[in-house]
Amino acid sequence: MPATDENELAKQYCVSLPIAASLVAFGGLFAAGVLSAGHILKLPVPCGSSSGCVAVASDPSSRIAGIPIAFFGVVAYIAILFLLAYLDKARWARFALVALTGLGTILSARLLFYAHFVIHATCYWCVASAVAMAVLFVLSIWLWGTKYPLRPVSAFFLWRVAGITLFAIGAAIWLMERSATAPPIAPEKLSAVAVEELLDSANSRGPANAPVKVVMFSDLWCSVCRAVHGPLMDYQSAHPNDVQVIFRHRPLYGIPGHETSETAAILSEIAAEQGRFWRFIDRLYREPHQLDQNGYLGLMRELGLATPQVQSLVTDPHSAPALRVQRDRALADRLGVHLTPTFVVVIDHKAPVSANHRSLATILNSPEVQAIFDHTGQPTGSPR
Repeated sequence: MPATDENELAKQYCVSLPIAASLVAFGGLFAAGVLSAGHILKLPVPCGSSSGCVAVASDPSSRIAGIPIAFFGVVAYIAILFLLAYLDKARWARFALVALTGLGTILSARLLFYAHFVIHATCYWCVASAVAMAVLFVLSIWLWGTKYPLRPVSAFFLWRVAGITLFAIGAAIWLMERSATAPPIAPEKLSAVAVEELLDSANSRGPANAPVKVVMFSDLWCSVCRAVHGPLMDYQSAHPNDVQVIFRHRPLYGIPGHETSETAAILSEIAAEQGRFWRFIDRLYREPHQLDQNGYLGLMRELGLATPQVQSLVTDPHSAPALRVQRDRALADRLGVHLTPTFVVVIDHKAPVSANHRSLATILNSPEVQAIFDHTGQPTGSPR
C-alpha cells in the first residue's frame, strides 16, 4: 500500500474510533439515565409484559451500599466520555479507559447473570447498558493498543450528542409518567363486564357493603404486587367498615420469573378452602425467590395445610382450586389485563374505574373517598 494511502487510512482510523466509542458511551448513558430516572421518580421503566426491569430494580442485588447500580452507570459513562476527550493528551487516559470499562463489564455481567439465574427476570435496559459497556471495553483495548496518535472528538459534536441524549431521557420520562397514569383497562372493556362479576368476594377483606371496593388482579410472584400488598392491607385495616379489598388471580406463568405463578395461585385457593387464604399470601410474599415443588410443600406444611391431596389438586386442571384460578384468568383476559397489579375501584356504587399501582393511590386519596371516611367517622390514611 502506498505511504499516502496508509497515512490517509491512519488519519481516518484515529478520528472514527474515538467517535464510535463516544456514540456507544452516549447510548449506555441513555439506558443508565432512564433506569436512574425510574429509581428517582419511582416510575415503572417500560420493559414489556414481564415487568422484568421492576423485578431487577427492586432486588437487593441491583444496589451497591444501598445505591442503585444505574447511578454508578451514569457516573461511569460520563467518566468514559471525559477520558475519550483526553486520549490525545495523556497516555494514562487509555489505561484508565480500559480499567473502567473492564470493571463496568464485569459488574454488568454479574448483575445479568444473577437476574437470569436467581431472580429469573430480564431487564432489557440493563442488557442494553451491559452491551454498551462490553463494546466500550473492546474499543478501549483497541484504542490502548493503537500506535497512531488519536485525535480528540470535537466539543461541538459531544455537546450536540449530549443534548440529543438528554432530550431522549426526558422523552422516556414523559412516556413513563404517561404510562403510569393511564387506565390499564380500556373503558369499553370494563363497561362490558357486569359489576357483580368483578365483585366476587370469595377472597376478600372487608364487608360486602363497603362503599369503597378495590379489586386487585395479581400475580403471586409479581414484585410490584408484593410491594403494594402491605400498604393496601394497612389501608383496609384503617377503614375496616368502608373498604373492601378483593383478590383476583392473574398468573403470568408464561413469562420468565413467573413460571410457578399458577401453582402458587392454586395453592392459595387450597388454603382458602381452609380459611387461610390471606395467611398463605402474607407468608408467600416473604419468600425472596420462586419456590420449587419441595419449597411449596414445605410452606404448606409450615401453615398446616399439607395433605396427601395437595399434589393431585395442583396437577389436576379440573380440581375446584384450579377452576377458580382459571375463572379469574378468563375474566382478566376479557378485560385485557396483561400487567400486574391491575386494580378496579368501585366507589359508592358508581361506575368502576381501573387503576395501576400509582394511580390507585391518587384515587384512594381523592376528596370523594375522603368525604366517605369523614362522613362515617373512619380515620384517614391511604397506601403510598
